[in-house]
Amino acid sequence: SGTMDLLPTNLYQSNSPNSVLCIHTADFNCDGQEEIAIGTYEQEMLVYQRVSRSDSMRLMQEKDEPCEFSLLWKRRFVHPVYSIKTGDFNLDGAKEIVVNSLHGIHILQPDMHQLADKILLGVGKMSQLEELMENVIP
Repeated sequence: SGTMDLLPTNLYQSNSPNSVLCIHTADFNCDGQEEIAIGTYEQEMLVYQRVSRSDSMRLMQEKDEPCEFSLLWKRRFVHPVYSIKTGDFNLDGAKEIVVNSLHGIHILQPDMHQLADKILLGVGKMSQLEELMENVIP
């Protein structure tokens, strides 16, 4: 009928005796893919990324197989984490993570050196792709 079957996936360390208070999805590591962030009563922010597979494995994957995620990083706060938001609030071109806890608002800024390295790596890959396309398409 008109319903969609959803397959459950448990995120590693998210099923501890921890109460999840909020979730947010965003590209936290600037890889072009969205990750899942969870804020907990136990004062943690857990960020999960989808486990990447090669394209050939992805094509062979069964439709009914659930997605796989791994813990990318976690951060501990002094109080429970009530909300997580992202945005370029200081207008520097990189998104900050804003965490609301019982103690106040925390702003996590990306390491601009790491971000610059990722951008340069991406530009290099684009140049390689352009060269391949020039050789394939006369």
